[in-house]
Amino acid sequence: MVSIIVPVYNAEKNLRRCVESLLEQSYSNIEILLVDDGAKDSSPRICDEFAQIDERVKVIHKENGGVSSARNMGLKKAKGQYIQFVDSDDWVARDYTEKLVAGIEKNSSELVIGGMIFVHDQIQEVRSLKECSIKQKEVWERQFGFLYKEYYLNSVWNKLFLKDKIVEFFQEEISLGEDCCFVLSYLRNVSEIQLITDYGYYYQMGSPDSLTKQCNMREFENAKLLYEQARSYAVETFGKFVGKEEVSYILLQDLRRLLVQINNQRIWNKQEKITYLKQFASDPVFLGMKDEITRLGINQKILFGLLRKRYFRLMLLMMKFAWRD
Repeated sequence: MVSIIVPVYNAEKNLRRCVESLLEQSYSNIEILLVDDGAKDSSPRICDEFAQIDERVKVIHKENGGVSSARNMGLKKAKGQYIQFVDSDDWVARDYTEKLVAGIEKNSSELVIGGMIFVHDQIQEVRSLKECSIKQKEVWERQFGFLYKEYYLNSVWNKLFLKDKIVEFFQEEISLGEDCCFVLSYLRNVSEIQLITDYGYYYQMGSPDSLTKQCNMREFENAKLLYEQARSYAVETFGKFVGKEEVSYILLQDLRRLLVQINNQRIWNKQEKITYLKQFASDPVFLGMKDEITRLGINQKILFGLLRKRYFRLMLLMMKFAWRD
């Protein structure tokens, strides 16, 4: 049995599409755990309606605690040998679960990683992998950095897990990178990984407009926590920081987005923005990435170069006229 865990919070717009795609799976031995995380819209009622229609749907109502809390509740209630995660805004192809199961059973693997489809408006971007059976550390060493940088390790919904290999649940205290932390924790307990070429997960992207994104200064601390966990995993597994360039790249992209959000805050004056920029300019993790910055594109080289040299006003001017996202 595959236990499909779906955290639900104020998802009435897309929830039916998500659940219907799961009920239509060609692999029928499933249970669908809809974890209502204290939703305030009609999502709880929609969940209950599906449970009345199909006995494979189980609904869990709980107080709001965040997506990690909802997934952890689903893990506690799951009865399947395999664990699959799907977000309520997304949907899957009819044979998606079947392909994941076939992938994990092909070489008696302990984790299967597949491709995905990013959806924004009417545009779909397909991301697929080359098939690869990873059983030797040397092979995993060659794959780790690439998979990390290309976000194949940063989500849980393009994978199938063995329930008895999950020894640590999601970290409920963090709000950025919790998926990757869970995956890295899981990887510590497995040695056989299967990459499959199949893709069938449709990830609904939000608005890319950074002007609407609120600035959350905790995001950089979470990003650094994720960087450190990836570093620790690599050192423990390979004896050295394999993938340092790729892991650093992800942290720098998280910082870049935060810098743009700071610049776009209309309620802050220039001096208030500079106060925040000073924190990043003095951060030892950022300062230790000089070599990694030189490998970035020209705009990012200039942006981070200005930050390192503490040319804050020039940096804000650049983002205002030359770079807004």
